[in-house]
Order: sequence, then C-alpha cells, then structure tokens
Amino acid sequence: MHGGLLIIDITDPTNPQEVGFCDAPRIAWDVAVVGDYAYVADFGRGISVISISNPESPEEVSRYDGSVWYEGLCADDEYLYLADGEEGLRIIDISDPENPSEEGYCYTHGWASNVTVDGNYAYVADGTGGLFVADVTNRGRPRRAGYFDTPGFATNVSIVGDLVYVADKTSLEIYRNTLLNVENDAKDPSVREFKLLFAHPNPFNSTSTVKYSLSTASHISLELYNPLGQRVMMLYEGQQQSGNYSTILIADDLLSGLYFIKLSANYQSSTKKIILIK
Repeated sequence: MHGGLLIIDITDPTNPQEVGFCDAPRIAWDVAVVGDYAYVADFGRGISVISISNPESPEEVSRYDGSVWYEGLCADDEYLYLADGEEGLRIIDISDPENPSEEGYCYTHGWASNVTVDGNYAYVADGTGGLFVADVTNRGRPRRAGYFDTPGFATNVSIVGDLVYVADKTSLEIYRNTLLNVENDAKDPSVREFKLLFAHPNPFNSTSTVKYSLSTASHISLELYNPLGQRVMMLYEGQQQSGNYSTILIADDLLSGLYFIKLSANYQSSTKKIILIK
C-alpha cells in the first residue's frame, strides 16, 4: 500500500478535479506547502521535497532522510517542523529546498504525532505525553516551554486564536494557553533527569526489562498502552525515592504488535515504544 502527492483544482469547490500526481514509494502521511514546493512525509522514507511550480507535472527534487519515520509536519517560509515519534520535534532549514538540513531538535518525552507552529511556539501532539509546547525563538536550540497532560493519546493539534484543539484519540480537547504548565527548565533539574531509559530486549518475545530514573521522590505510574491510546497494563504505581529502577514486563496475555510504555510523575511523562513478537 502506498500513494503519493495528489494535486486537486478547487476553483469550483462543487466539482474538484485532479490536475497532478507525484508518486511516493512508501506512504504519503502528511504534507505542507511553501511557495513552489510541497514537503511530503513519506512514512518510512523521510521527507520528499516536490516541486509544484507546474501543478500538472510535480516532481521530486530532493529528500531529507533523518530518522525517516516522520508522522506529521508543518512549515513556514524558512523552516520545516517535524513530529518524529519517540525522537520528538525536529526543525529543518528549508531556505534552500533542494538541500534541506537539520537546524534544531527537542526531545518531547512522548510520541510526537503531529505539530503546528504559532509565532515562536511549536505545539506538538505528543501521544501519551499529551500536548507539548516548545519555544522555537531560536530554531537551532528549541526548548520546552510548557505542556498539558491530556487524558488520552494526542494525535493531532490545531491553533485558532488563543485556543488549542487537540485530537486525543477518543475525544476533542480544547485548551487556552493560560492553562499550560509553563516551567523554566534551568530552574528545574528534574526536566533532564526524569527519564524512561529503555526496555531490553526490544523487540521482545515474552518478557522485557524496563528501566527508568527519578531525580526526586515521586508518586509514579508505569503503564503500557496500545496504539489506540488504551491502557492495557499497569506495570507499577506507587511512591519511590530518587534513583534508578527497573521492572519486568510480562506479555503472556498480550497480542503481538506495537505498544507504548509511559512513565508519569509530578506532571511529567516519558514514553518509549516497544514491539512484541510472538
């Protein structure tokens, strides 16, 4: 299964017509258009840069590989903002569309599924991590500005005025920016020390060891979610002191597939994907 970039003439909205097509070898997942170029998230292949100066004959002129598994993107005149799954938010310089290059990166703790930019802030739909907000004033060094822990699994986000709309799998969540838990990373060392480290082995067959670290004493929860954002297992819940910890994930009753491990504590969360193969 694959598709590509389809260009539709909507001069007459009641009778849209296809005028051009450019094939995507994998799956065309999302698209952003700036001037004469379309940037397509070709899932599993990276970003395809397509010239649309002639809409009837679009053609790929370059590609940005990076981690290749980009799920969502948006763009302004000079930068492309990529939702990069468990890797977080990436910012790509597209001032020269035929030679895109990475400008900056920000880890988001969850599963970056989509992103939109408003002014100097990027709003990331971060899966089990909820809504993540990054200050992108300095595109080379984006940093966390705030977040909101949505109840489900954030998959998409849109901004209208001072309202943030989040598609949260089973519900539509609407927030005002004043509700965001804005924090100063420099004053809070736990931002960089609180972390879900890894699961090993991954992929795994029946059991996997999950390791994580806490910078301060916290009431934590360690949960397992499926791709629909449904919790399928509580691995641990309770009070723990600062330090490094591990727990065993036993998957006897689970089906093969992709899952997400989510560590939550003190309004923070960290997510990693894990694959079960039986």
